[in-house]
Amino acid sequence: GLSEASSALLDSLDTRELTPADGAALFWLIRNRLLFELGLHEREDVHVVSYDRLVAAPEETMRRVCGFLALPYSSDLVRFIETRPQGPLPSTDIHPQILALCDDLSRRLDSLVT
Repeated sequence: GLSEASSALLDSLDTRELTPADGAALFWLIRNRLLFELGLHEREDVHVVSYDRLVAAPEETMRRVCGFLALPYSSDLVRFIETRPQGPLPSTDIHPQILALCDDLSRRLDSLVT
């Protein structure tokens, strides 16, 4: 069920050299690029939400989600979300090719978040 691009990426990597962090990054990459591969980013019934923005600004982010869903906002929806500032990710040693692909996808995803 993988796209040709994802299959080719996995085939191009020497899995003996990959770390658990590389595996986690690959999982994130392949899972999240489906949004674009399936054309979901072009659908009006899809709303992209950033987890980082949700924890940085829970009320504002949840109000947007509720607006998209045409549901009333309630502070109960965010009462257990621990607010954390957005910031750089902790330094992790990730394969350069995987990191570059993740950074590119992250920028593409961020461009969709309103």
